[in-house]
Amino acid sequence: MLAPTEPAVEVVSALASNHLEEAIPLLESMAGMSDTLPRPLLAATARALRTDSWAEVGEFFCRGDYFAADGTFLFIAPFVVRRSGGDRTMLTAVYGRRIAVPRPPDFARMIAEVTGSNPGDLVFEIVPFHRLAVTGAGGEGGEAFLVPDGWKFPGSEKGLALNDMTEQRRRFSRSGEKCIRTIFGPQSADLLLEGLKNEYAGVQLQHREFQYHEAGHAAGLGLKKKLADDLLRTPWYRGIEEWRSDGIEFQLLLDTPGLSRDDAAATIAAKYCLRFGVDAHRAGGYERDTDVMAAEQTLYHLIENGSIYIDGEKKLSFAHCTRDGLIHSTRTHRNSAIQLTRDELALQYEQGVWGLYGSRTASKACREMLKGLIINPCRGFFTDLQ
Repeated sequence: MLAPTEPAVEVVSALASNHLEEAIPLLESMAGMSDTLPRPLLAATARALRTDSWAEVGEFFCRGDYFAADGTFLFIAPFVVRRSGGDRTMLTAVYGRRIAVPRPPDFARMIAEVTGSNPGDLVFEIVPFHRLAVTGAGGEGGEAFLVPDGWKFPGSEKGLALNDMTEQRRRFSRSGEKCIRTIFGPQSADLLLEGLKNEYAGVQLQHREFQYHEAGHAAGLGLKKKLADDLLRTPWYRGIEEWRSDGIEFQLLLDTPGLSRDDAAATIAAKYCLRFGVDAHRAGGYERDTDVMAAEQTLYHLIENGSIYIDGEKKLSFAHCTRDGLIHSTRTHRNSAIQLTRDELALQYEQGVWGLYGSRTASKACREMLKGLIINPCRGFFTDLQ
């Protein structure tokens, strides 16, 4: 005999089928009897679905008042997906359970030391979660990382970033690992994948990588200001912003008190796995997807500083295939990203970002390597990765 379906799962299922007439009464019923999920939010969500007015729901999000005592949450609102050079808004419902992770370090102090100025933004706190049910996100066609400013209600940028680790791990185990072993020689692939094998340790490592990347976005003028003032109006500018944040991330990993060089190297490896094993294969391609552009810029710096070469099997290999070698491989990337950040802080007018970011280029040979050694050998590994 099948167990009864949880009401929250039924709500998500109804929304996935666009059956608002089923979802709304379910939410109203849950709002009157739920022992775990916050009842006021459930009632506000039902009203929002009736009226298409999401400001009240947004207030719960901005305050972080949507988690049950055990970390379970059900959050529903329109979300904007920015991929392939365009935007699309989807009603998104996420039912999940928060994963416990260590508190982040004092990023503001470290960013000030790295860039010579206080960060332009507070650092987004990232909440990793196990997915229980979802619609409008997840899967290769949706977003696994839900940025706060993607939600369509006022002040959403004040909230938390939600990271679907169920989907992140699925992408890695189903296709990403295969991509890394196809792109890199055996010893280099083993070095990159070592820290991600164990499920628990891999989730914690991937979370650390995402959290430090978000700290990178806060450095300089700050991502919130750049988005609010339309300074990242092209996929290229957004791609350079991603690459810049990676470089700041690498430096912060090395500067964190109490974080060992081995842990820093493992996090760098996780970033390379993400950029080359997942991001390089997004459907928008080099000309439209910001993450593909960031992967190309990362490859450019690895080539420029001699950290990788093409081996006899026409695969990429690290010149120094050790954890110290991984740290050294980030040197020019770190230095260039820090200098770019200092340059944007020195601008008289913020629109000067367009000139700074527009001046970043990569060689035609690097693009051909990205296509010939990374993208083409892995075609078909993902079905429709957005």
